[in-house]
Amino acid sequence: MQAGVWTGMLLWAFTAVAPRHDVQAHGPAAPVPSVEQRAEVHREAAESRAALRAAEVERRHKLALGRRMWTARWEERARRERLARLRQQEEARRREAARQREQARRQAVRKAEAAARAAAPKAEARRASARTASAGRRTAADRVAVRLDELQLLARIVQIEAGGEPYEGKVAVAAVILNRVRSPRFPDSVRAVIYQPGQFPTAAERIPQIRPSSAALRAARDALAGRDPSNGALYFYNPARQRCGEGGGGFLCALEVTARIGNHVFAR
Repeated sequence: MQAGVWTGMLLWAFTAVAPRHDVQAHGPAAPVPSVEQRAEVHREAAESRAALRAAEVERRHKLALGRRMWTARWEERARRERLARLRQQEEARRREAARQREQARRQAVRKAEAAARAAAPKAEARRASARTASAGRRTAADRVAVRLDELQLLARIVQIEAGGEPYEGKVAVAAVILNRVRSPRFPDSVRAVIYQPGQFPTAAERIPQIRPSSAALRAARDALAGRDPSNGALYFYNPARQRCGEGGGGFLCALEVTARIGNHVFAR
């Protein structure tokens, strides 16, 4: 249709501008298109131009749409590649961090093992010291228990038996009581030794009324701490009351004398 339109327009233009003498030379003049024909030609030309413009608009639209689709696909591909690189970098960082942690752990283990090997003798020495200290604490606790429970009782028997004796004599009397506690031949407590039948009957009766002096308390403490001027004696007596020799005698006179302090003889 477009070819016919263009052909008609060219024919019309040619006939309109051709010289008259050419027309006369070749024959009678071609018929002049009517107004309706011209209008039809113009209408067809306008429709053709409109169709061309529409086709051009559609082509451009399709081109722009294709460009947008291509750009979107390219951006999506670039985004995926970027995400893939980020994931790879993150994975590399995690592997490196894990490697560093493992290396640090191994170094810490090696250091701990080396420190343990180096500290083993010191640790053993500390454990031995702790065992010794623990034993010392138990012994000290035992001593404290004796002081709290029987210090007053021991100080009172010292006051009764050696109140007028020198300080060494007071300590020696307290030591005799404690030596008996440690001996298998006597009871195993200060109270039981003092109240043992036949040993200190008169003194045992006076104990509740006696208030020990500071010297008697101090002598009892010294004896509990391990001081023993009696040299391990288990008995003591006053030689003025218990005469030995010259026809006198008895159980006490047959014992080995370990010390003489003041008015007392200590024996075992």
